[in-house]
Amino acid sequence: INAEYGGKLGAEAFYRFNQFRVHENHTTLNFPDTLLLSDNFFRPRWCGVGVRRLKNVCVLIEWLPTSWKENIQDEVKIKVGILFKQMRSGCGNPSCQNKANCSIAIGDPNATAAKALQIAMSSSQTHDLGAFCEPSRALLQQALGSLPKKANEAERYVVAVSLAEGETIRRLLHLQQIGTLPLHLQRISIALRALNGAVIDTSPGFIYEPKTLVDSSSLTGKKVDTHLQLLRFVNNEMYYTEKELELLEEGLRLSSLRHRIEFFSECLRLRRRERNLWGDTPLAKIFTPQEEWHLLRSRATLEQIIFALRKAVTTRHLDPVMLFLKMDVDGDGCLFSEELQKCLEWLNLGFSPRDYYEIVRLVPFDEHRKINLATFKKFFDVPDQPPKKKKDNLDEMMVVGSNWQCNNCSYINSVHNRTCLVCELGWTGRRECPPDKWACAAEDGGCTFFNPKSLFYCEVCNKARPDLSSLRF
Repeated sequence: INAEYGGKLGAEAFYRFNQFRVHENHTTLNFPDTLLLSDNFFRPRWCGVGVRRLKNVCVLIEWLPTSWKENIQDEVKIKVGILFKQMRSGCGNPSCQNKANCSIAIGDPNATAAKALQIAMSSSQTHDLGAFCEPSRALLQQALGSLPKKANEAERYVVAVSLAEGETIRRLLHLQQIGTLPLHLQRISIALRALNGAVIDTSPGFIYEPKTLVDSSSLTGKKVDTHLQLLRFVNNEMYYTEKELELLEEGLRLSSLRHRIEFFSECLRLRRRERNLWGDTPLAKIFTPQEEWHLLRSRATLEQIIFALRKAVTTRHLDPVMLFLKMDVDGDGCLFSEELQKCLEWLNLGFSPRDYYEIVRLVPFDEHRKINLATFKKFFDVPDQPPKKKKDNLDEMMVVGSNWQCNNCSYINSVHNRTCLVCELGWTGRRECPPDKWACAAEDGGCTFFNPKSLFYCEVCNKARPDLSSLRF
């Protein structure tokens, strides 16, 4: 673990998570040194050889590499004491056949103690109890059973592994229990856990981390629980409880807010997630200074408005720049806060006036409470050139780049829009059915409501779709 990985196959079985990155320019975070991952999860040499989709952390191991060293000293002391008593006073069994190591009181006690120490150390390495008599073995088993387990908490590691590695480790645990593994593998002390902290399997005599008095109902101790929240962060999970956020903040305390966002965003880009906006989730507190937490709701709404605006520019061919210029009544190239709020409402993005009011409060106005076009485009991430719509047969008869003014609200619409984006009236000033909807015909007794084409009956009056008879199901 302490050695630098060389990039060769099998050379980096485990490495620290603070060295993990998916490409050369990916920002690394200062994760704790005891949080590791395996090379099967992500190999460092994969950087720069193309984009790879990230795996989700589902299984992990809690590993104590030196726990057997912490307990072997106490084990040797107990064995020396029992052997010394056995050699000096005997085991109490007249028919004992262990003449070499039972009741040999003749000689120097120091020599007896030295021999007992030699036998005890050899027994701890080979697990051979042939030097102990039957009563001594029973006494030894009782003493070792009551021996408190010790573990060096500074060397308690949490390792993210792949599912295949988790199955292999579980098989090794079963082989360890029946004693068919080599001696150096029988001393391993690990626990196989799921990401929620539940224990799947453990090695015999595994030493659990002591739980805190504050939350004794937790499945893990504080250190392991902190590492679990960090792995959930790597998994791009966004919903945490207040206690989990405190643990996550503790694990990321050495990483700046900017680095946290860059790391999380890059990992999110390499995963398939239904939700990509974190501004309105509890995770936003990890990316925001505590003194700005009261602005989280407004920033989340701003993130949603920017996303809706980008979608409207692509699908509805909305032109926010043209609307900005139209709302500039005095022609100075700037808008007041009231004009900006009205401009956002005219965009018809599906938000309430209260939401637009909260967003306007975040806008960086100048000393005259005005915002220019450049600041508007930068703040709302407006593209310089909106994407052009692919022309159909009707558009081919029109002049590319021309516009038309709505007779009802005077809004300047793109030539690609058959209806006004603000009042939804057609070029003639009358209501026209959009191409993605169907009209409930008034001549058939309908209510003239425009319904989505995915519906076969009117949402208002429950009249059947006019062309329903020609559709095949």
